[in-house]
Parts: sequence; structure tokens; C-alpha cells
Amino acid sequence: MGVSTPGEKREFEDREDSLDLTHEEAFRFRAIVARGNYLAQDRSDVQFAVKELSRRMSTPKECDWISAKRLGRYLI
Repeated sequence: MGVSTPGEKREFEDREDSLDLTHEEAFRFRAIVARGNYLAQDRSDVQFAVKELSRRMSTPKECDWISAKRLGRYLI
């Protein structure tokens, strides 16, 4: 089942309380965001969500992983 929006607004406190991803999970997160960045060239509806996820690539957290999965469900 898809979602109606590619992203959702997160509060600063939500991100601070979230745990860091492991090295392997962070690698997968970066790969998914990079693919989303490639697709966003033609998909103006996902550009903002991908931009926000790209800002989190240096230290991704569990809440960012949830957002990446949400973006993936939107693209299906």
C-alpha cells in the first residue's frame, strides 16, 4: 500500500532522541537516498523529500531510515 506524500515533517527533538544507524544500515540508507536523488531529477513531487534526506547522509539515524522507507513506498 502506497502513501499519499513522499515525506513528513520531523521535529528536532524527535531526531535527537533517535539512535544512530549501524555502519551497514547507514551504507544502505545512503544508497537509497542516492537513487532517490537520481529519480528526483524527473520527479518534482519527491525533490523536497530527497533533499531533506540528503542533508542527513553524514550521520543517519533510525528516524531518517523510517523516512527513507516512506519515500520508497511512495515511489512504488
